[in-house]
Amino acid sequence: MEKCSHCNKTAVIVLGYVGKRQCREHFMEMFEKRFMRTIRENGEIKKGETVSIADGNYSKVLEYLMKKLQMRIPFTIAKNAKTVVFPYSADDIAAQTLEAFMKPAKKIQLPSLKEEHINGKRCLKPLTRAPKNEITVYAKLNGIRVKKKKNRLGMEIDEHIEMMEKKYPGSVFKIISSLRYLKG
Repeated sequence: MEKCSHCNKTAVIVLGYVGKRQCREHFMEMFEKRFMRTIRENGEIKKGETVSIADGNYSKVLEYLMKKLQMRIPFTIAKNAKTVVFPYSADDIAAQTLEAFMKPAKKIQLPSLKEEHINGKRCLKPLTRAPKNEITVYAKLNGIRVKKKKNRLGMEIDEHIEMMEKKYPGSVFKIISSLRYLKG
């Protein structure tokens, strides 16, 4: 068994893109800090706000994290709110980015990482810094069931991203970094 890079406990995950292994405690801390930072940087949840959670593969994980966030910021989770949080992973955003470049179109429509307004609703994507394998490990460690259906994007793009990530760990983050650069 591999040991955590921070302590001597058994590692639950290997983060190939940084060459580190993490035990349950260090992984949970890193994952939740990253979630909170994404909320802070890409669209703050406001005190007293009502938020709904869109359906998706990681909606139960997102609901769990949002309930933890409620301990810091008092807000309500309900259906049909004016603010909607989407359970898009870093892999989803990378796939949407690649798909935007591959589709024949006069104008390339890149996905947004920041808060955006669509049809009168404020839309947030607080899991965009979390690759799907990390979300899956986080879910397992917290006893959360993750949907196993393929996301709405083409399976072919998803398979290419998985291959790239295995061969070149951190590819998803590099695609998202390029997206941030292109979006300015």
